[in-house]
Amino acid sequence: MAETPCPRHEDTSRRMNVLETQHEAQIVENARIWKAVNLIREEKATDSSKLQSLVDSVDELKIQLTRGLDRLGKEIQELKDKPAKRWESILATILSAAVAMVLGVLGTMLFSGKVVP
Repeated sequence: MAETPCPRHEDTSRRMNVLETQHEAQIVENARIWKAVNLIREEKATDSSKLQSLVDSVDELKIQLTRGLDRLGKEIQELKDKPAKRWESILATILSAAVAMVLGVLGTMLFSGKVVP
């Protein structure tokens, strides 16, 4: 006599086949996800390196800009001081000439015998 298949066995066998197929699909999906995760990690490491390079460049530019601004400030102050120095030398020359003239007139008066009233 031929055995009749058990309906529960067939259902269980079908379910097992479905689960095995799903499991294999999940393995493929997990591999795809891990590949993407590893790619993201590599990109993050590269991006971190690039970001640090940019930070270093900005820091160097900041230093150069600060130095440039300090130098520019000194040059501006020198330009501001130049006219004052010119006027000081002009005034010193005029005062020296006036004092020399007064001394010359006084000297001439003293040696010529003229007394100043």
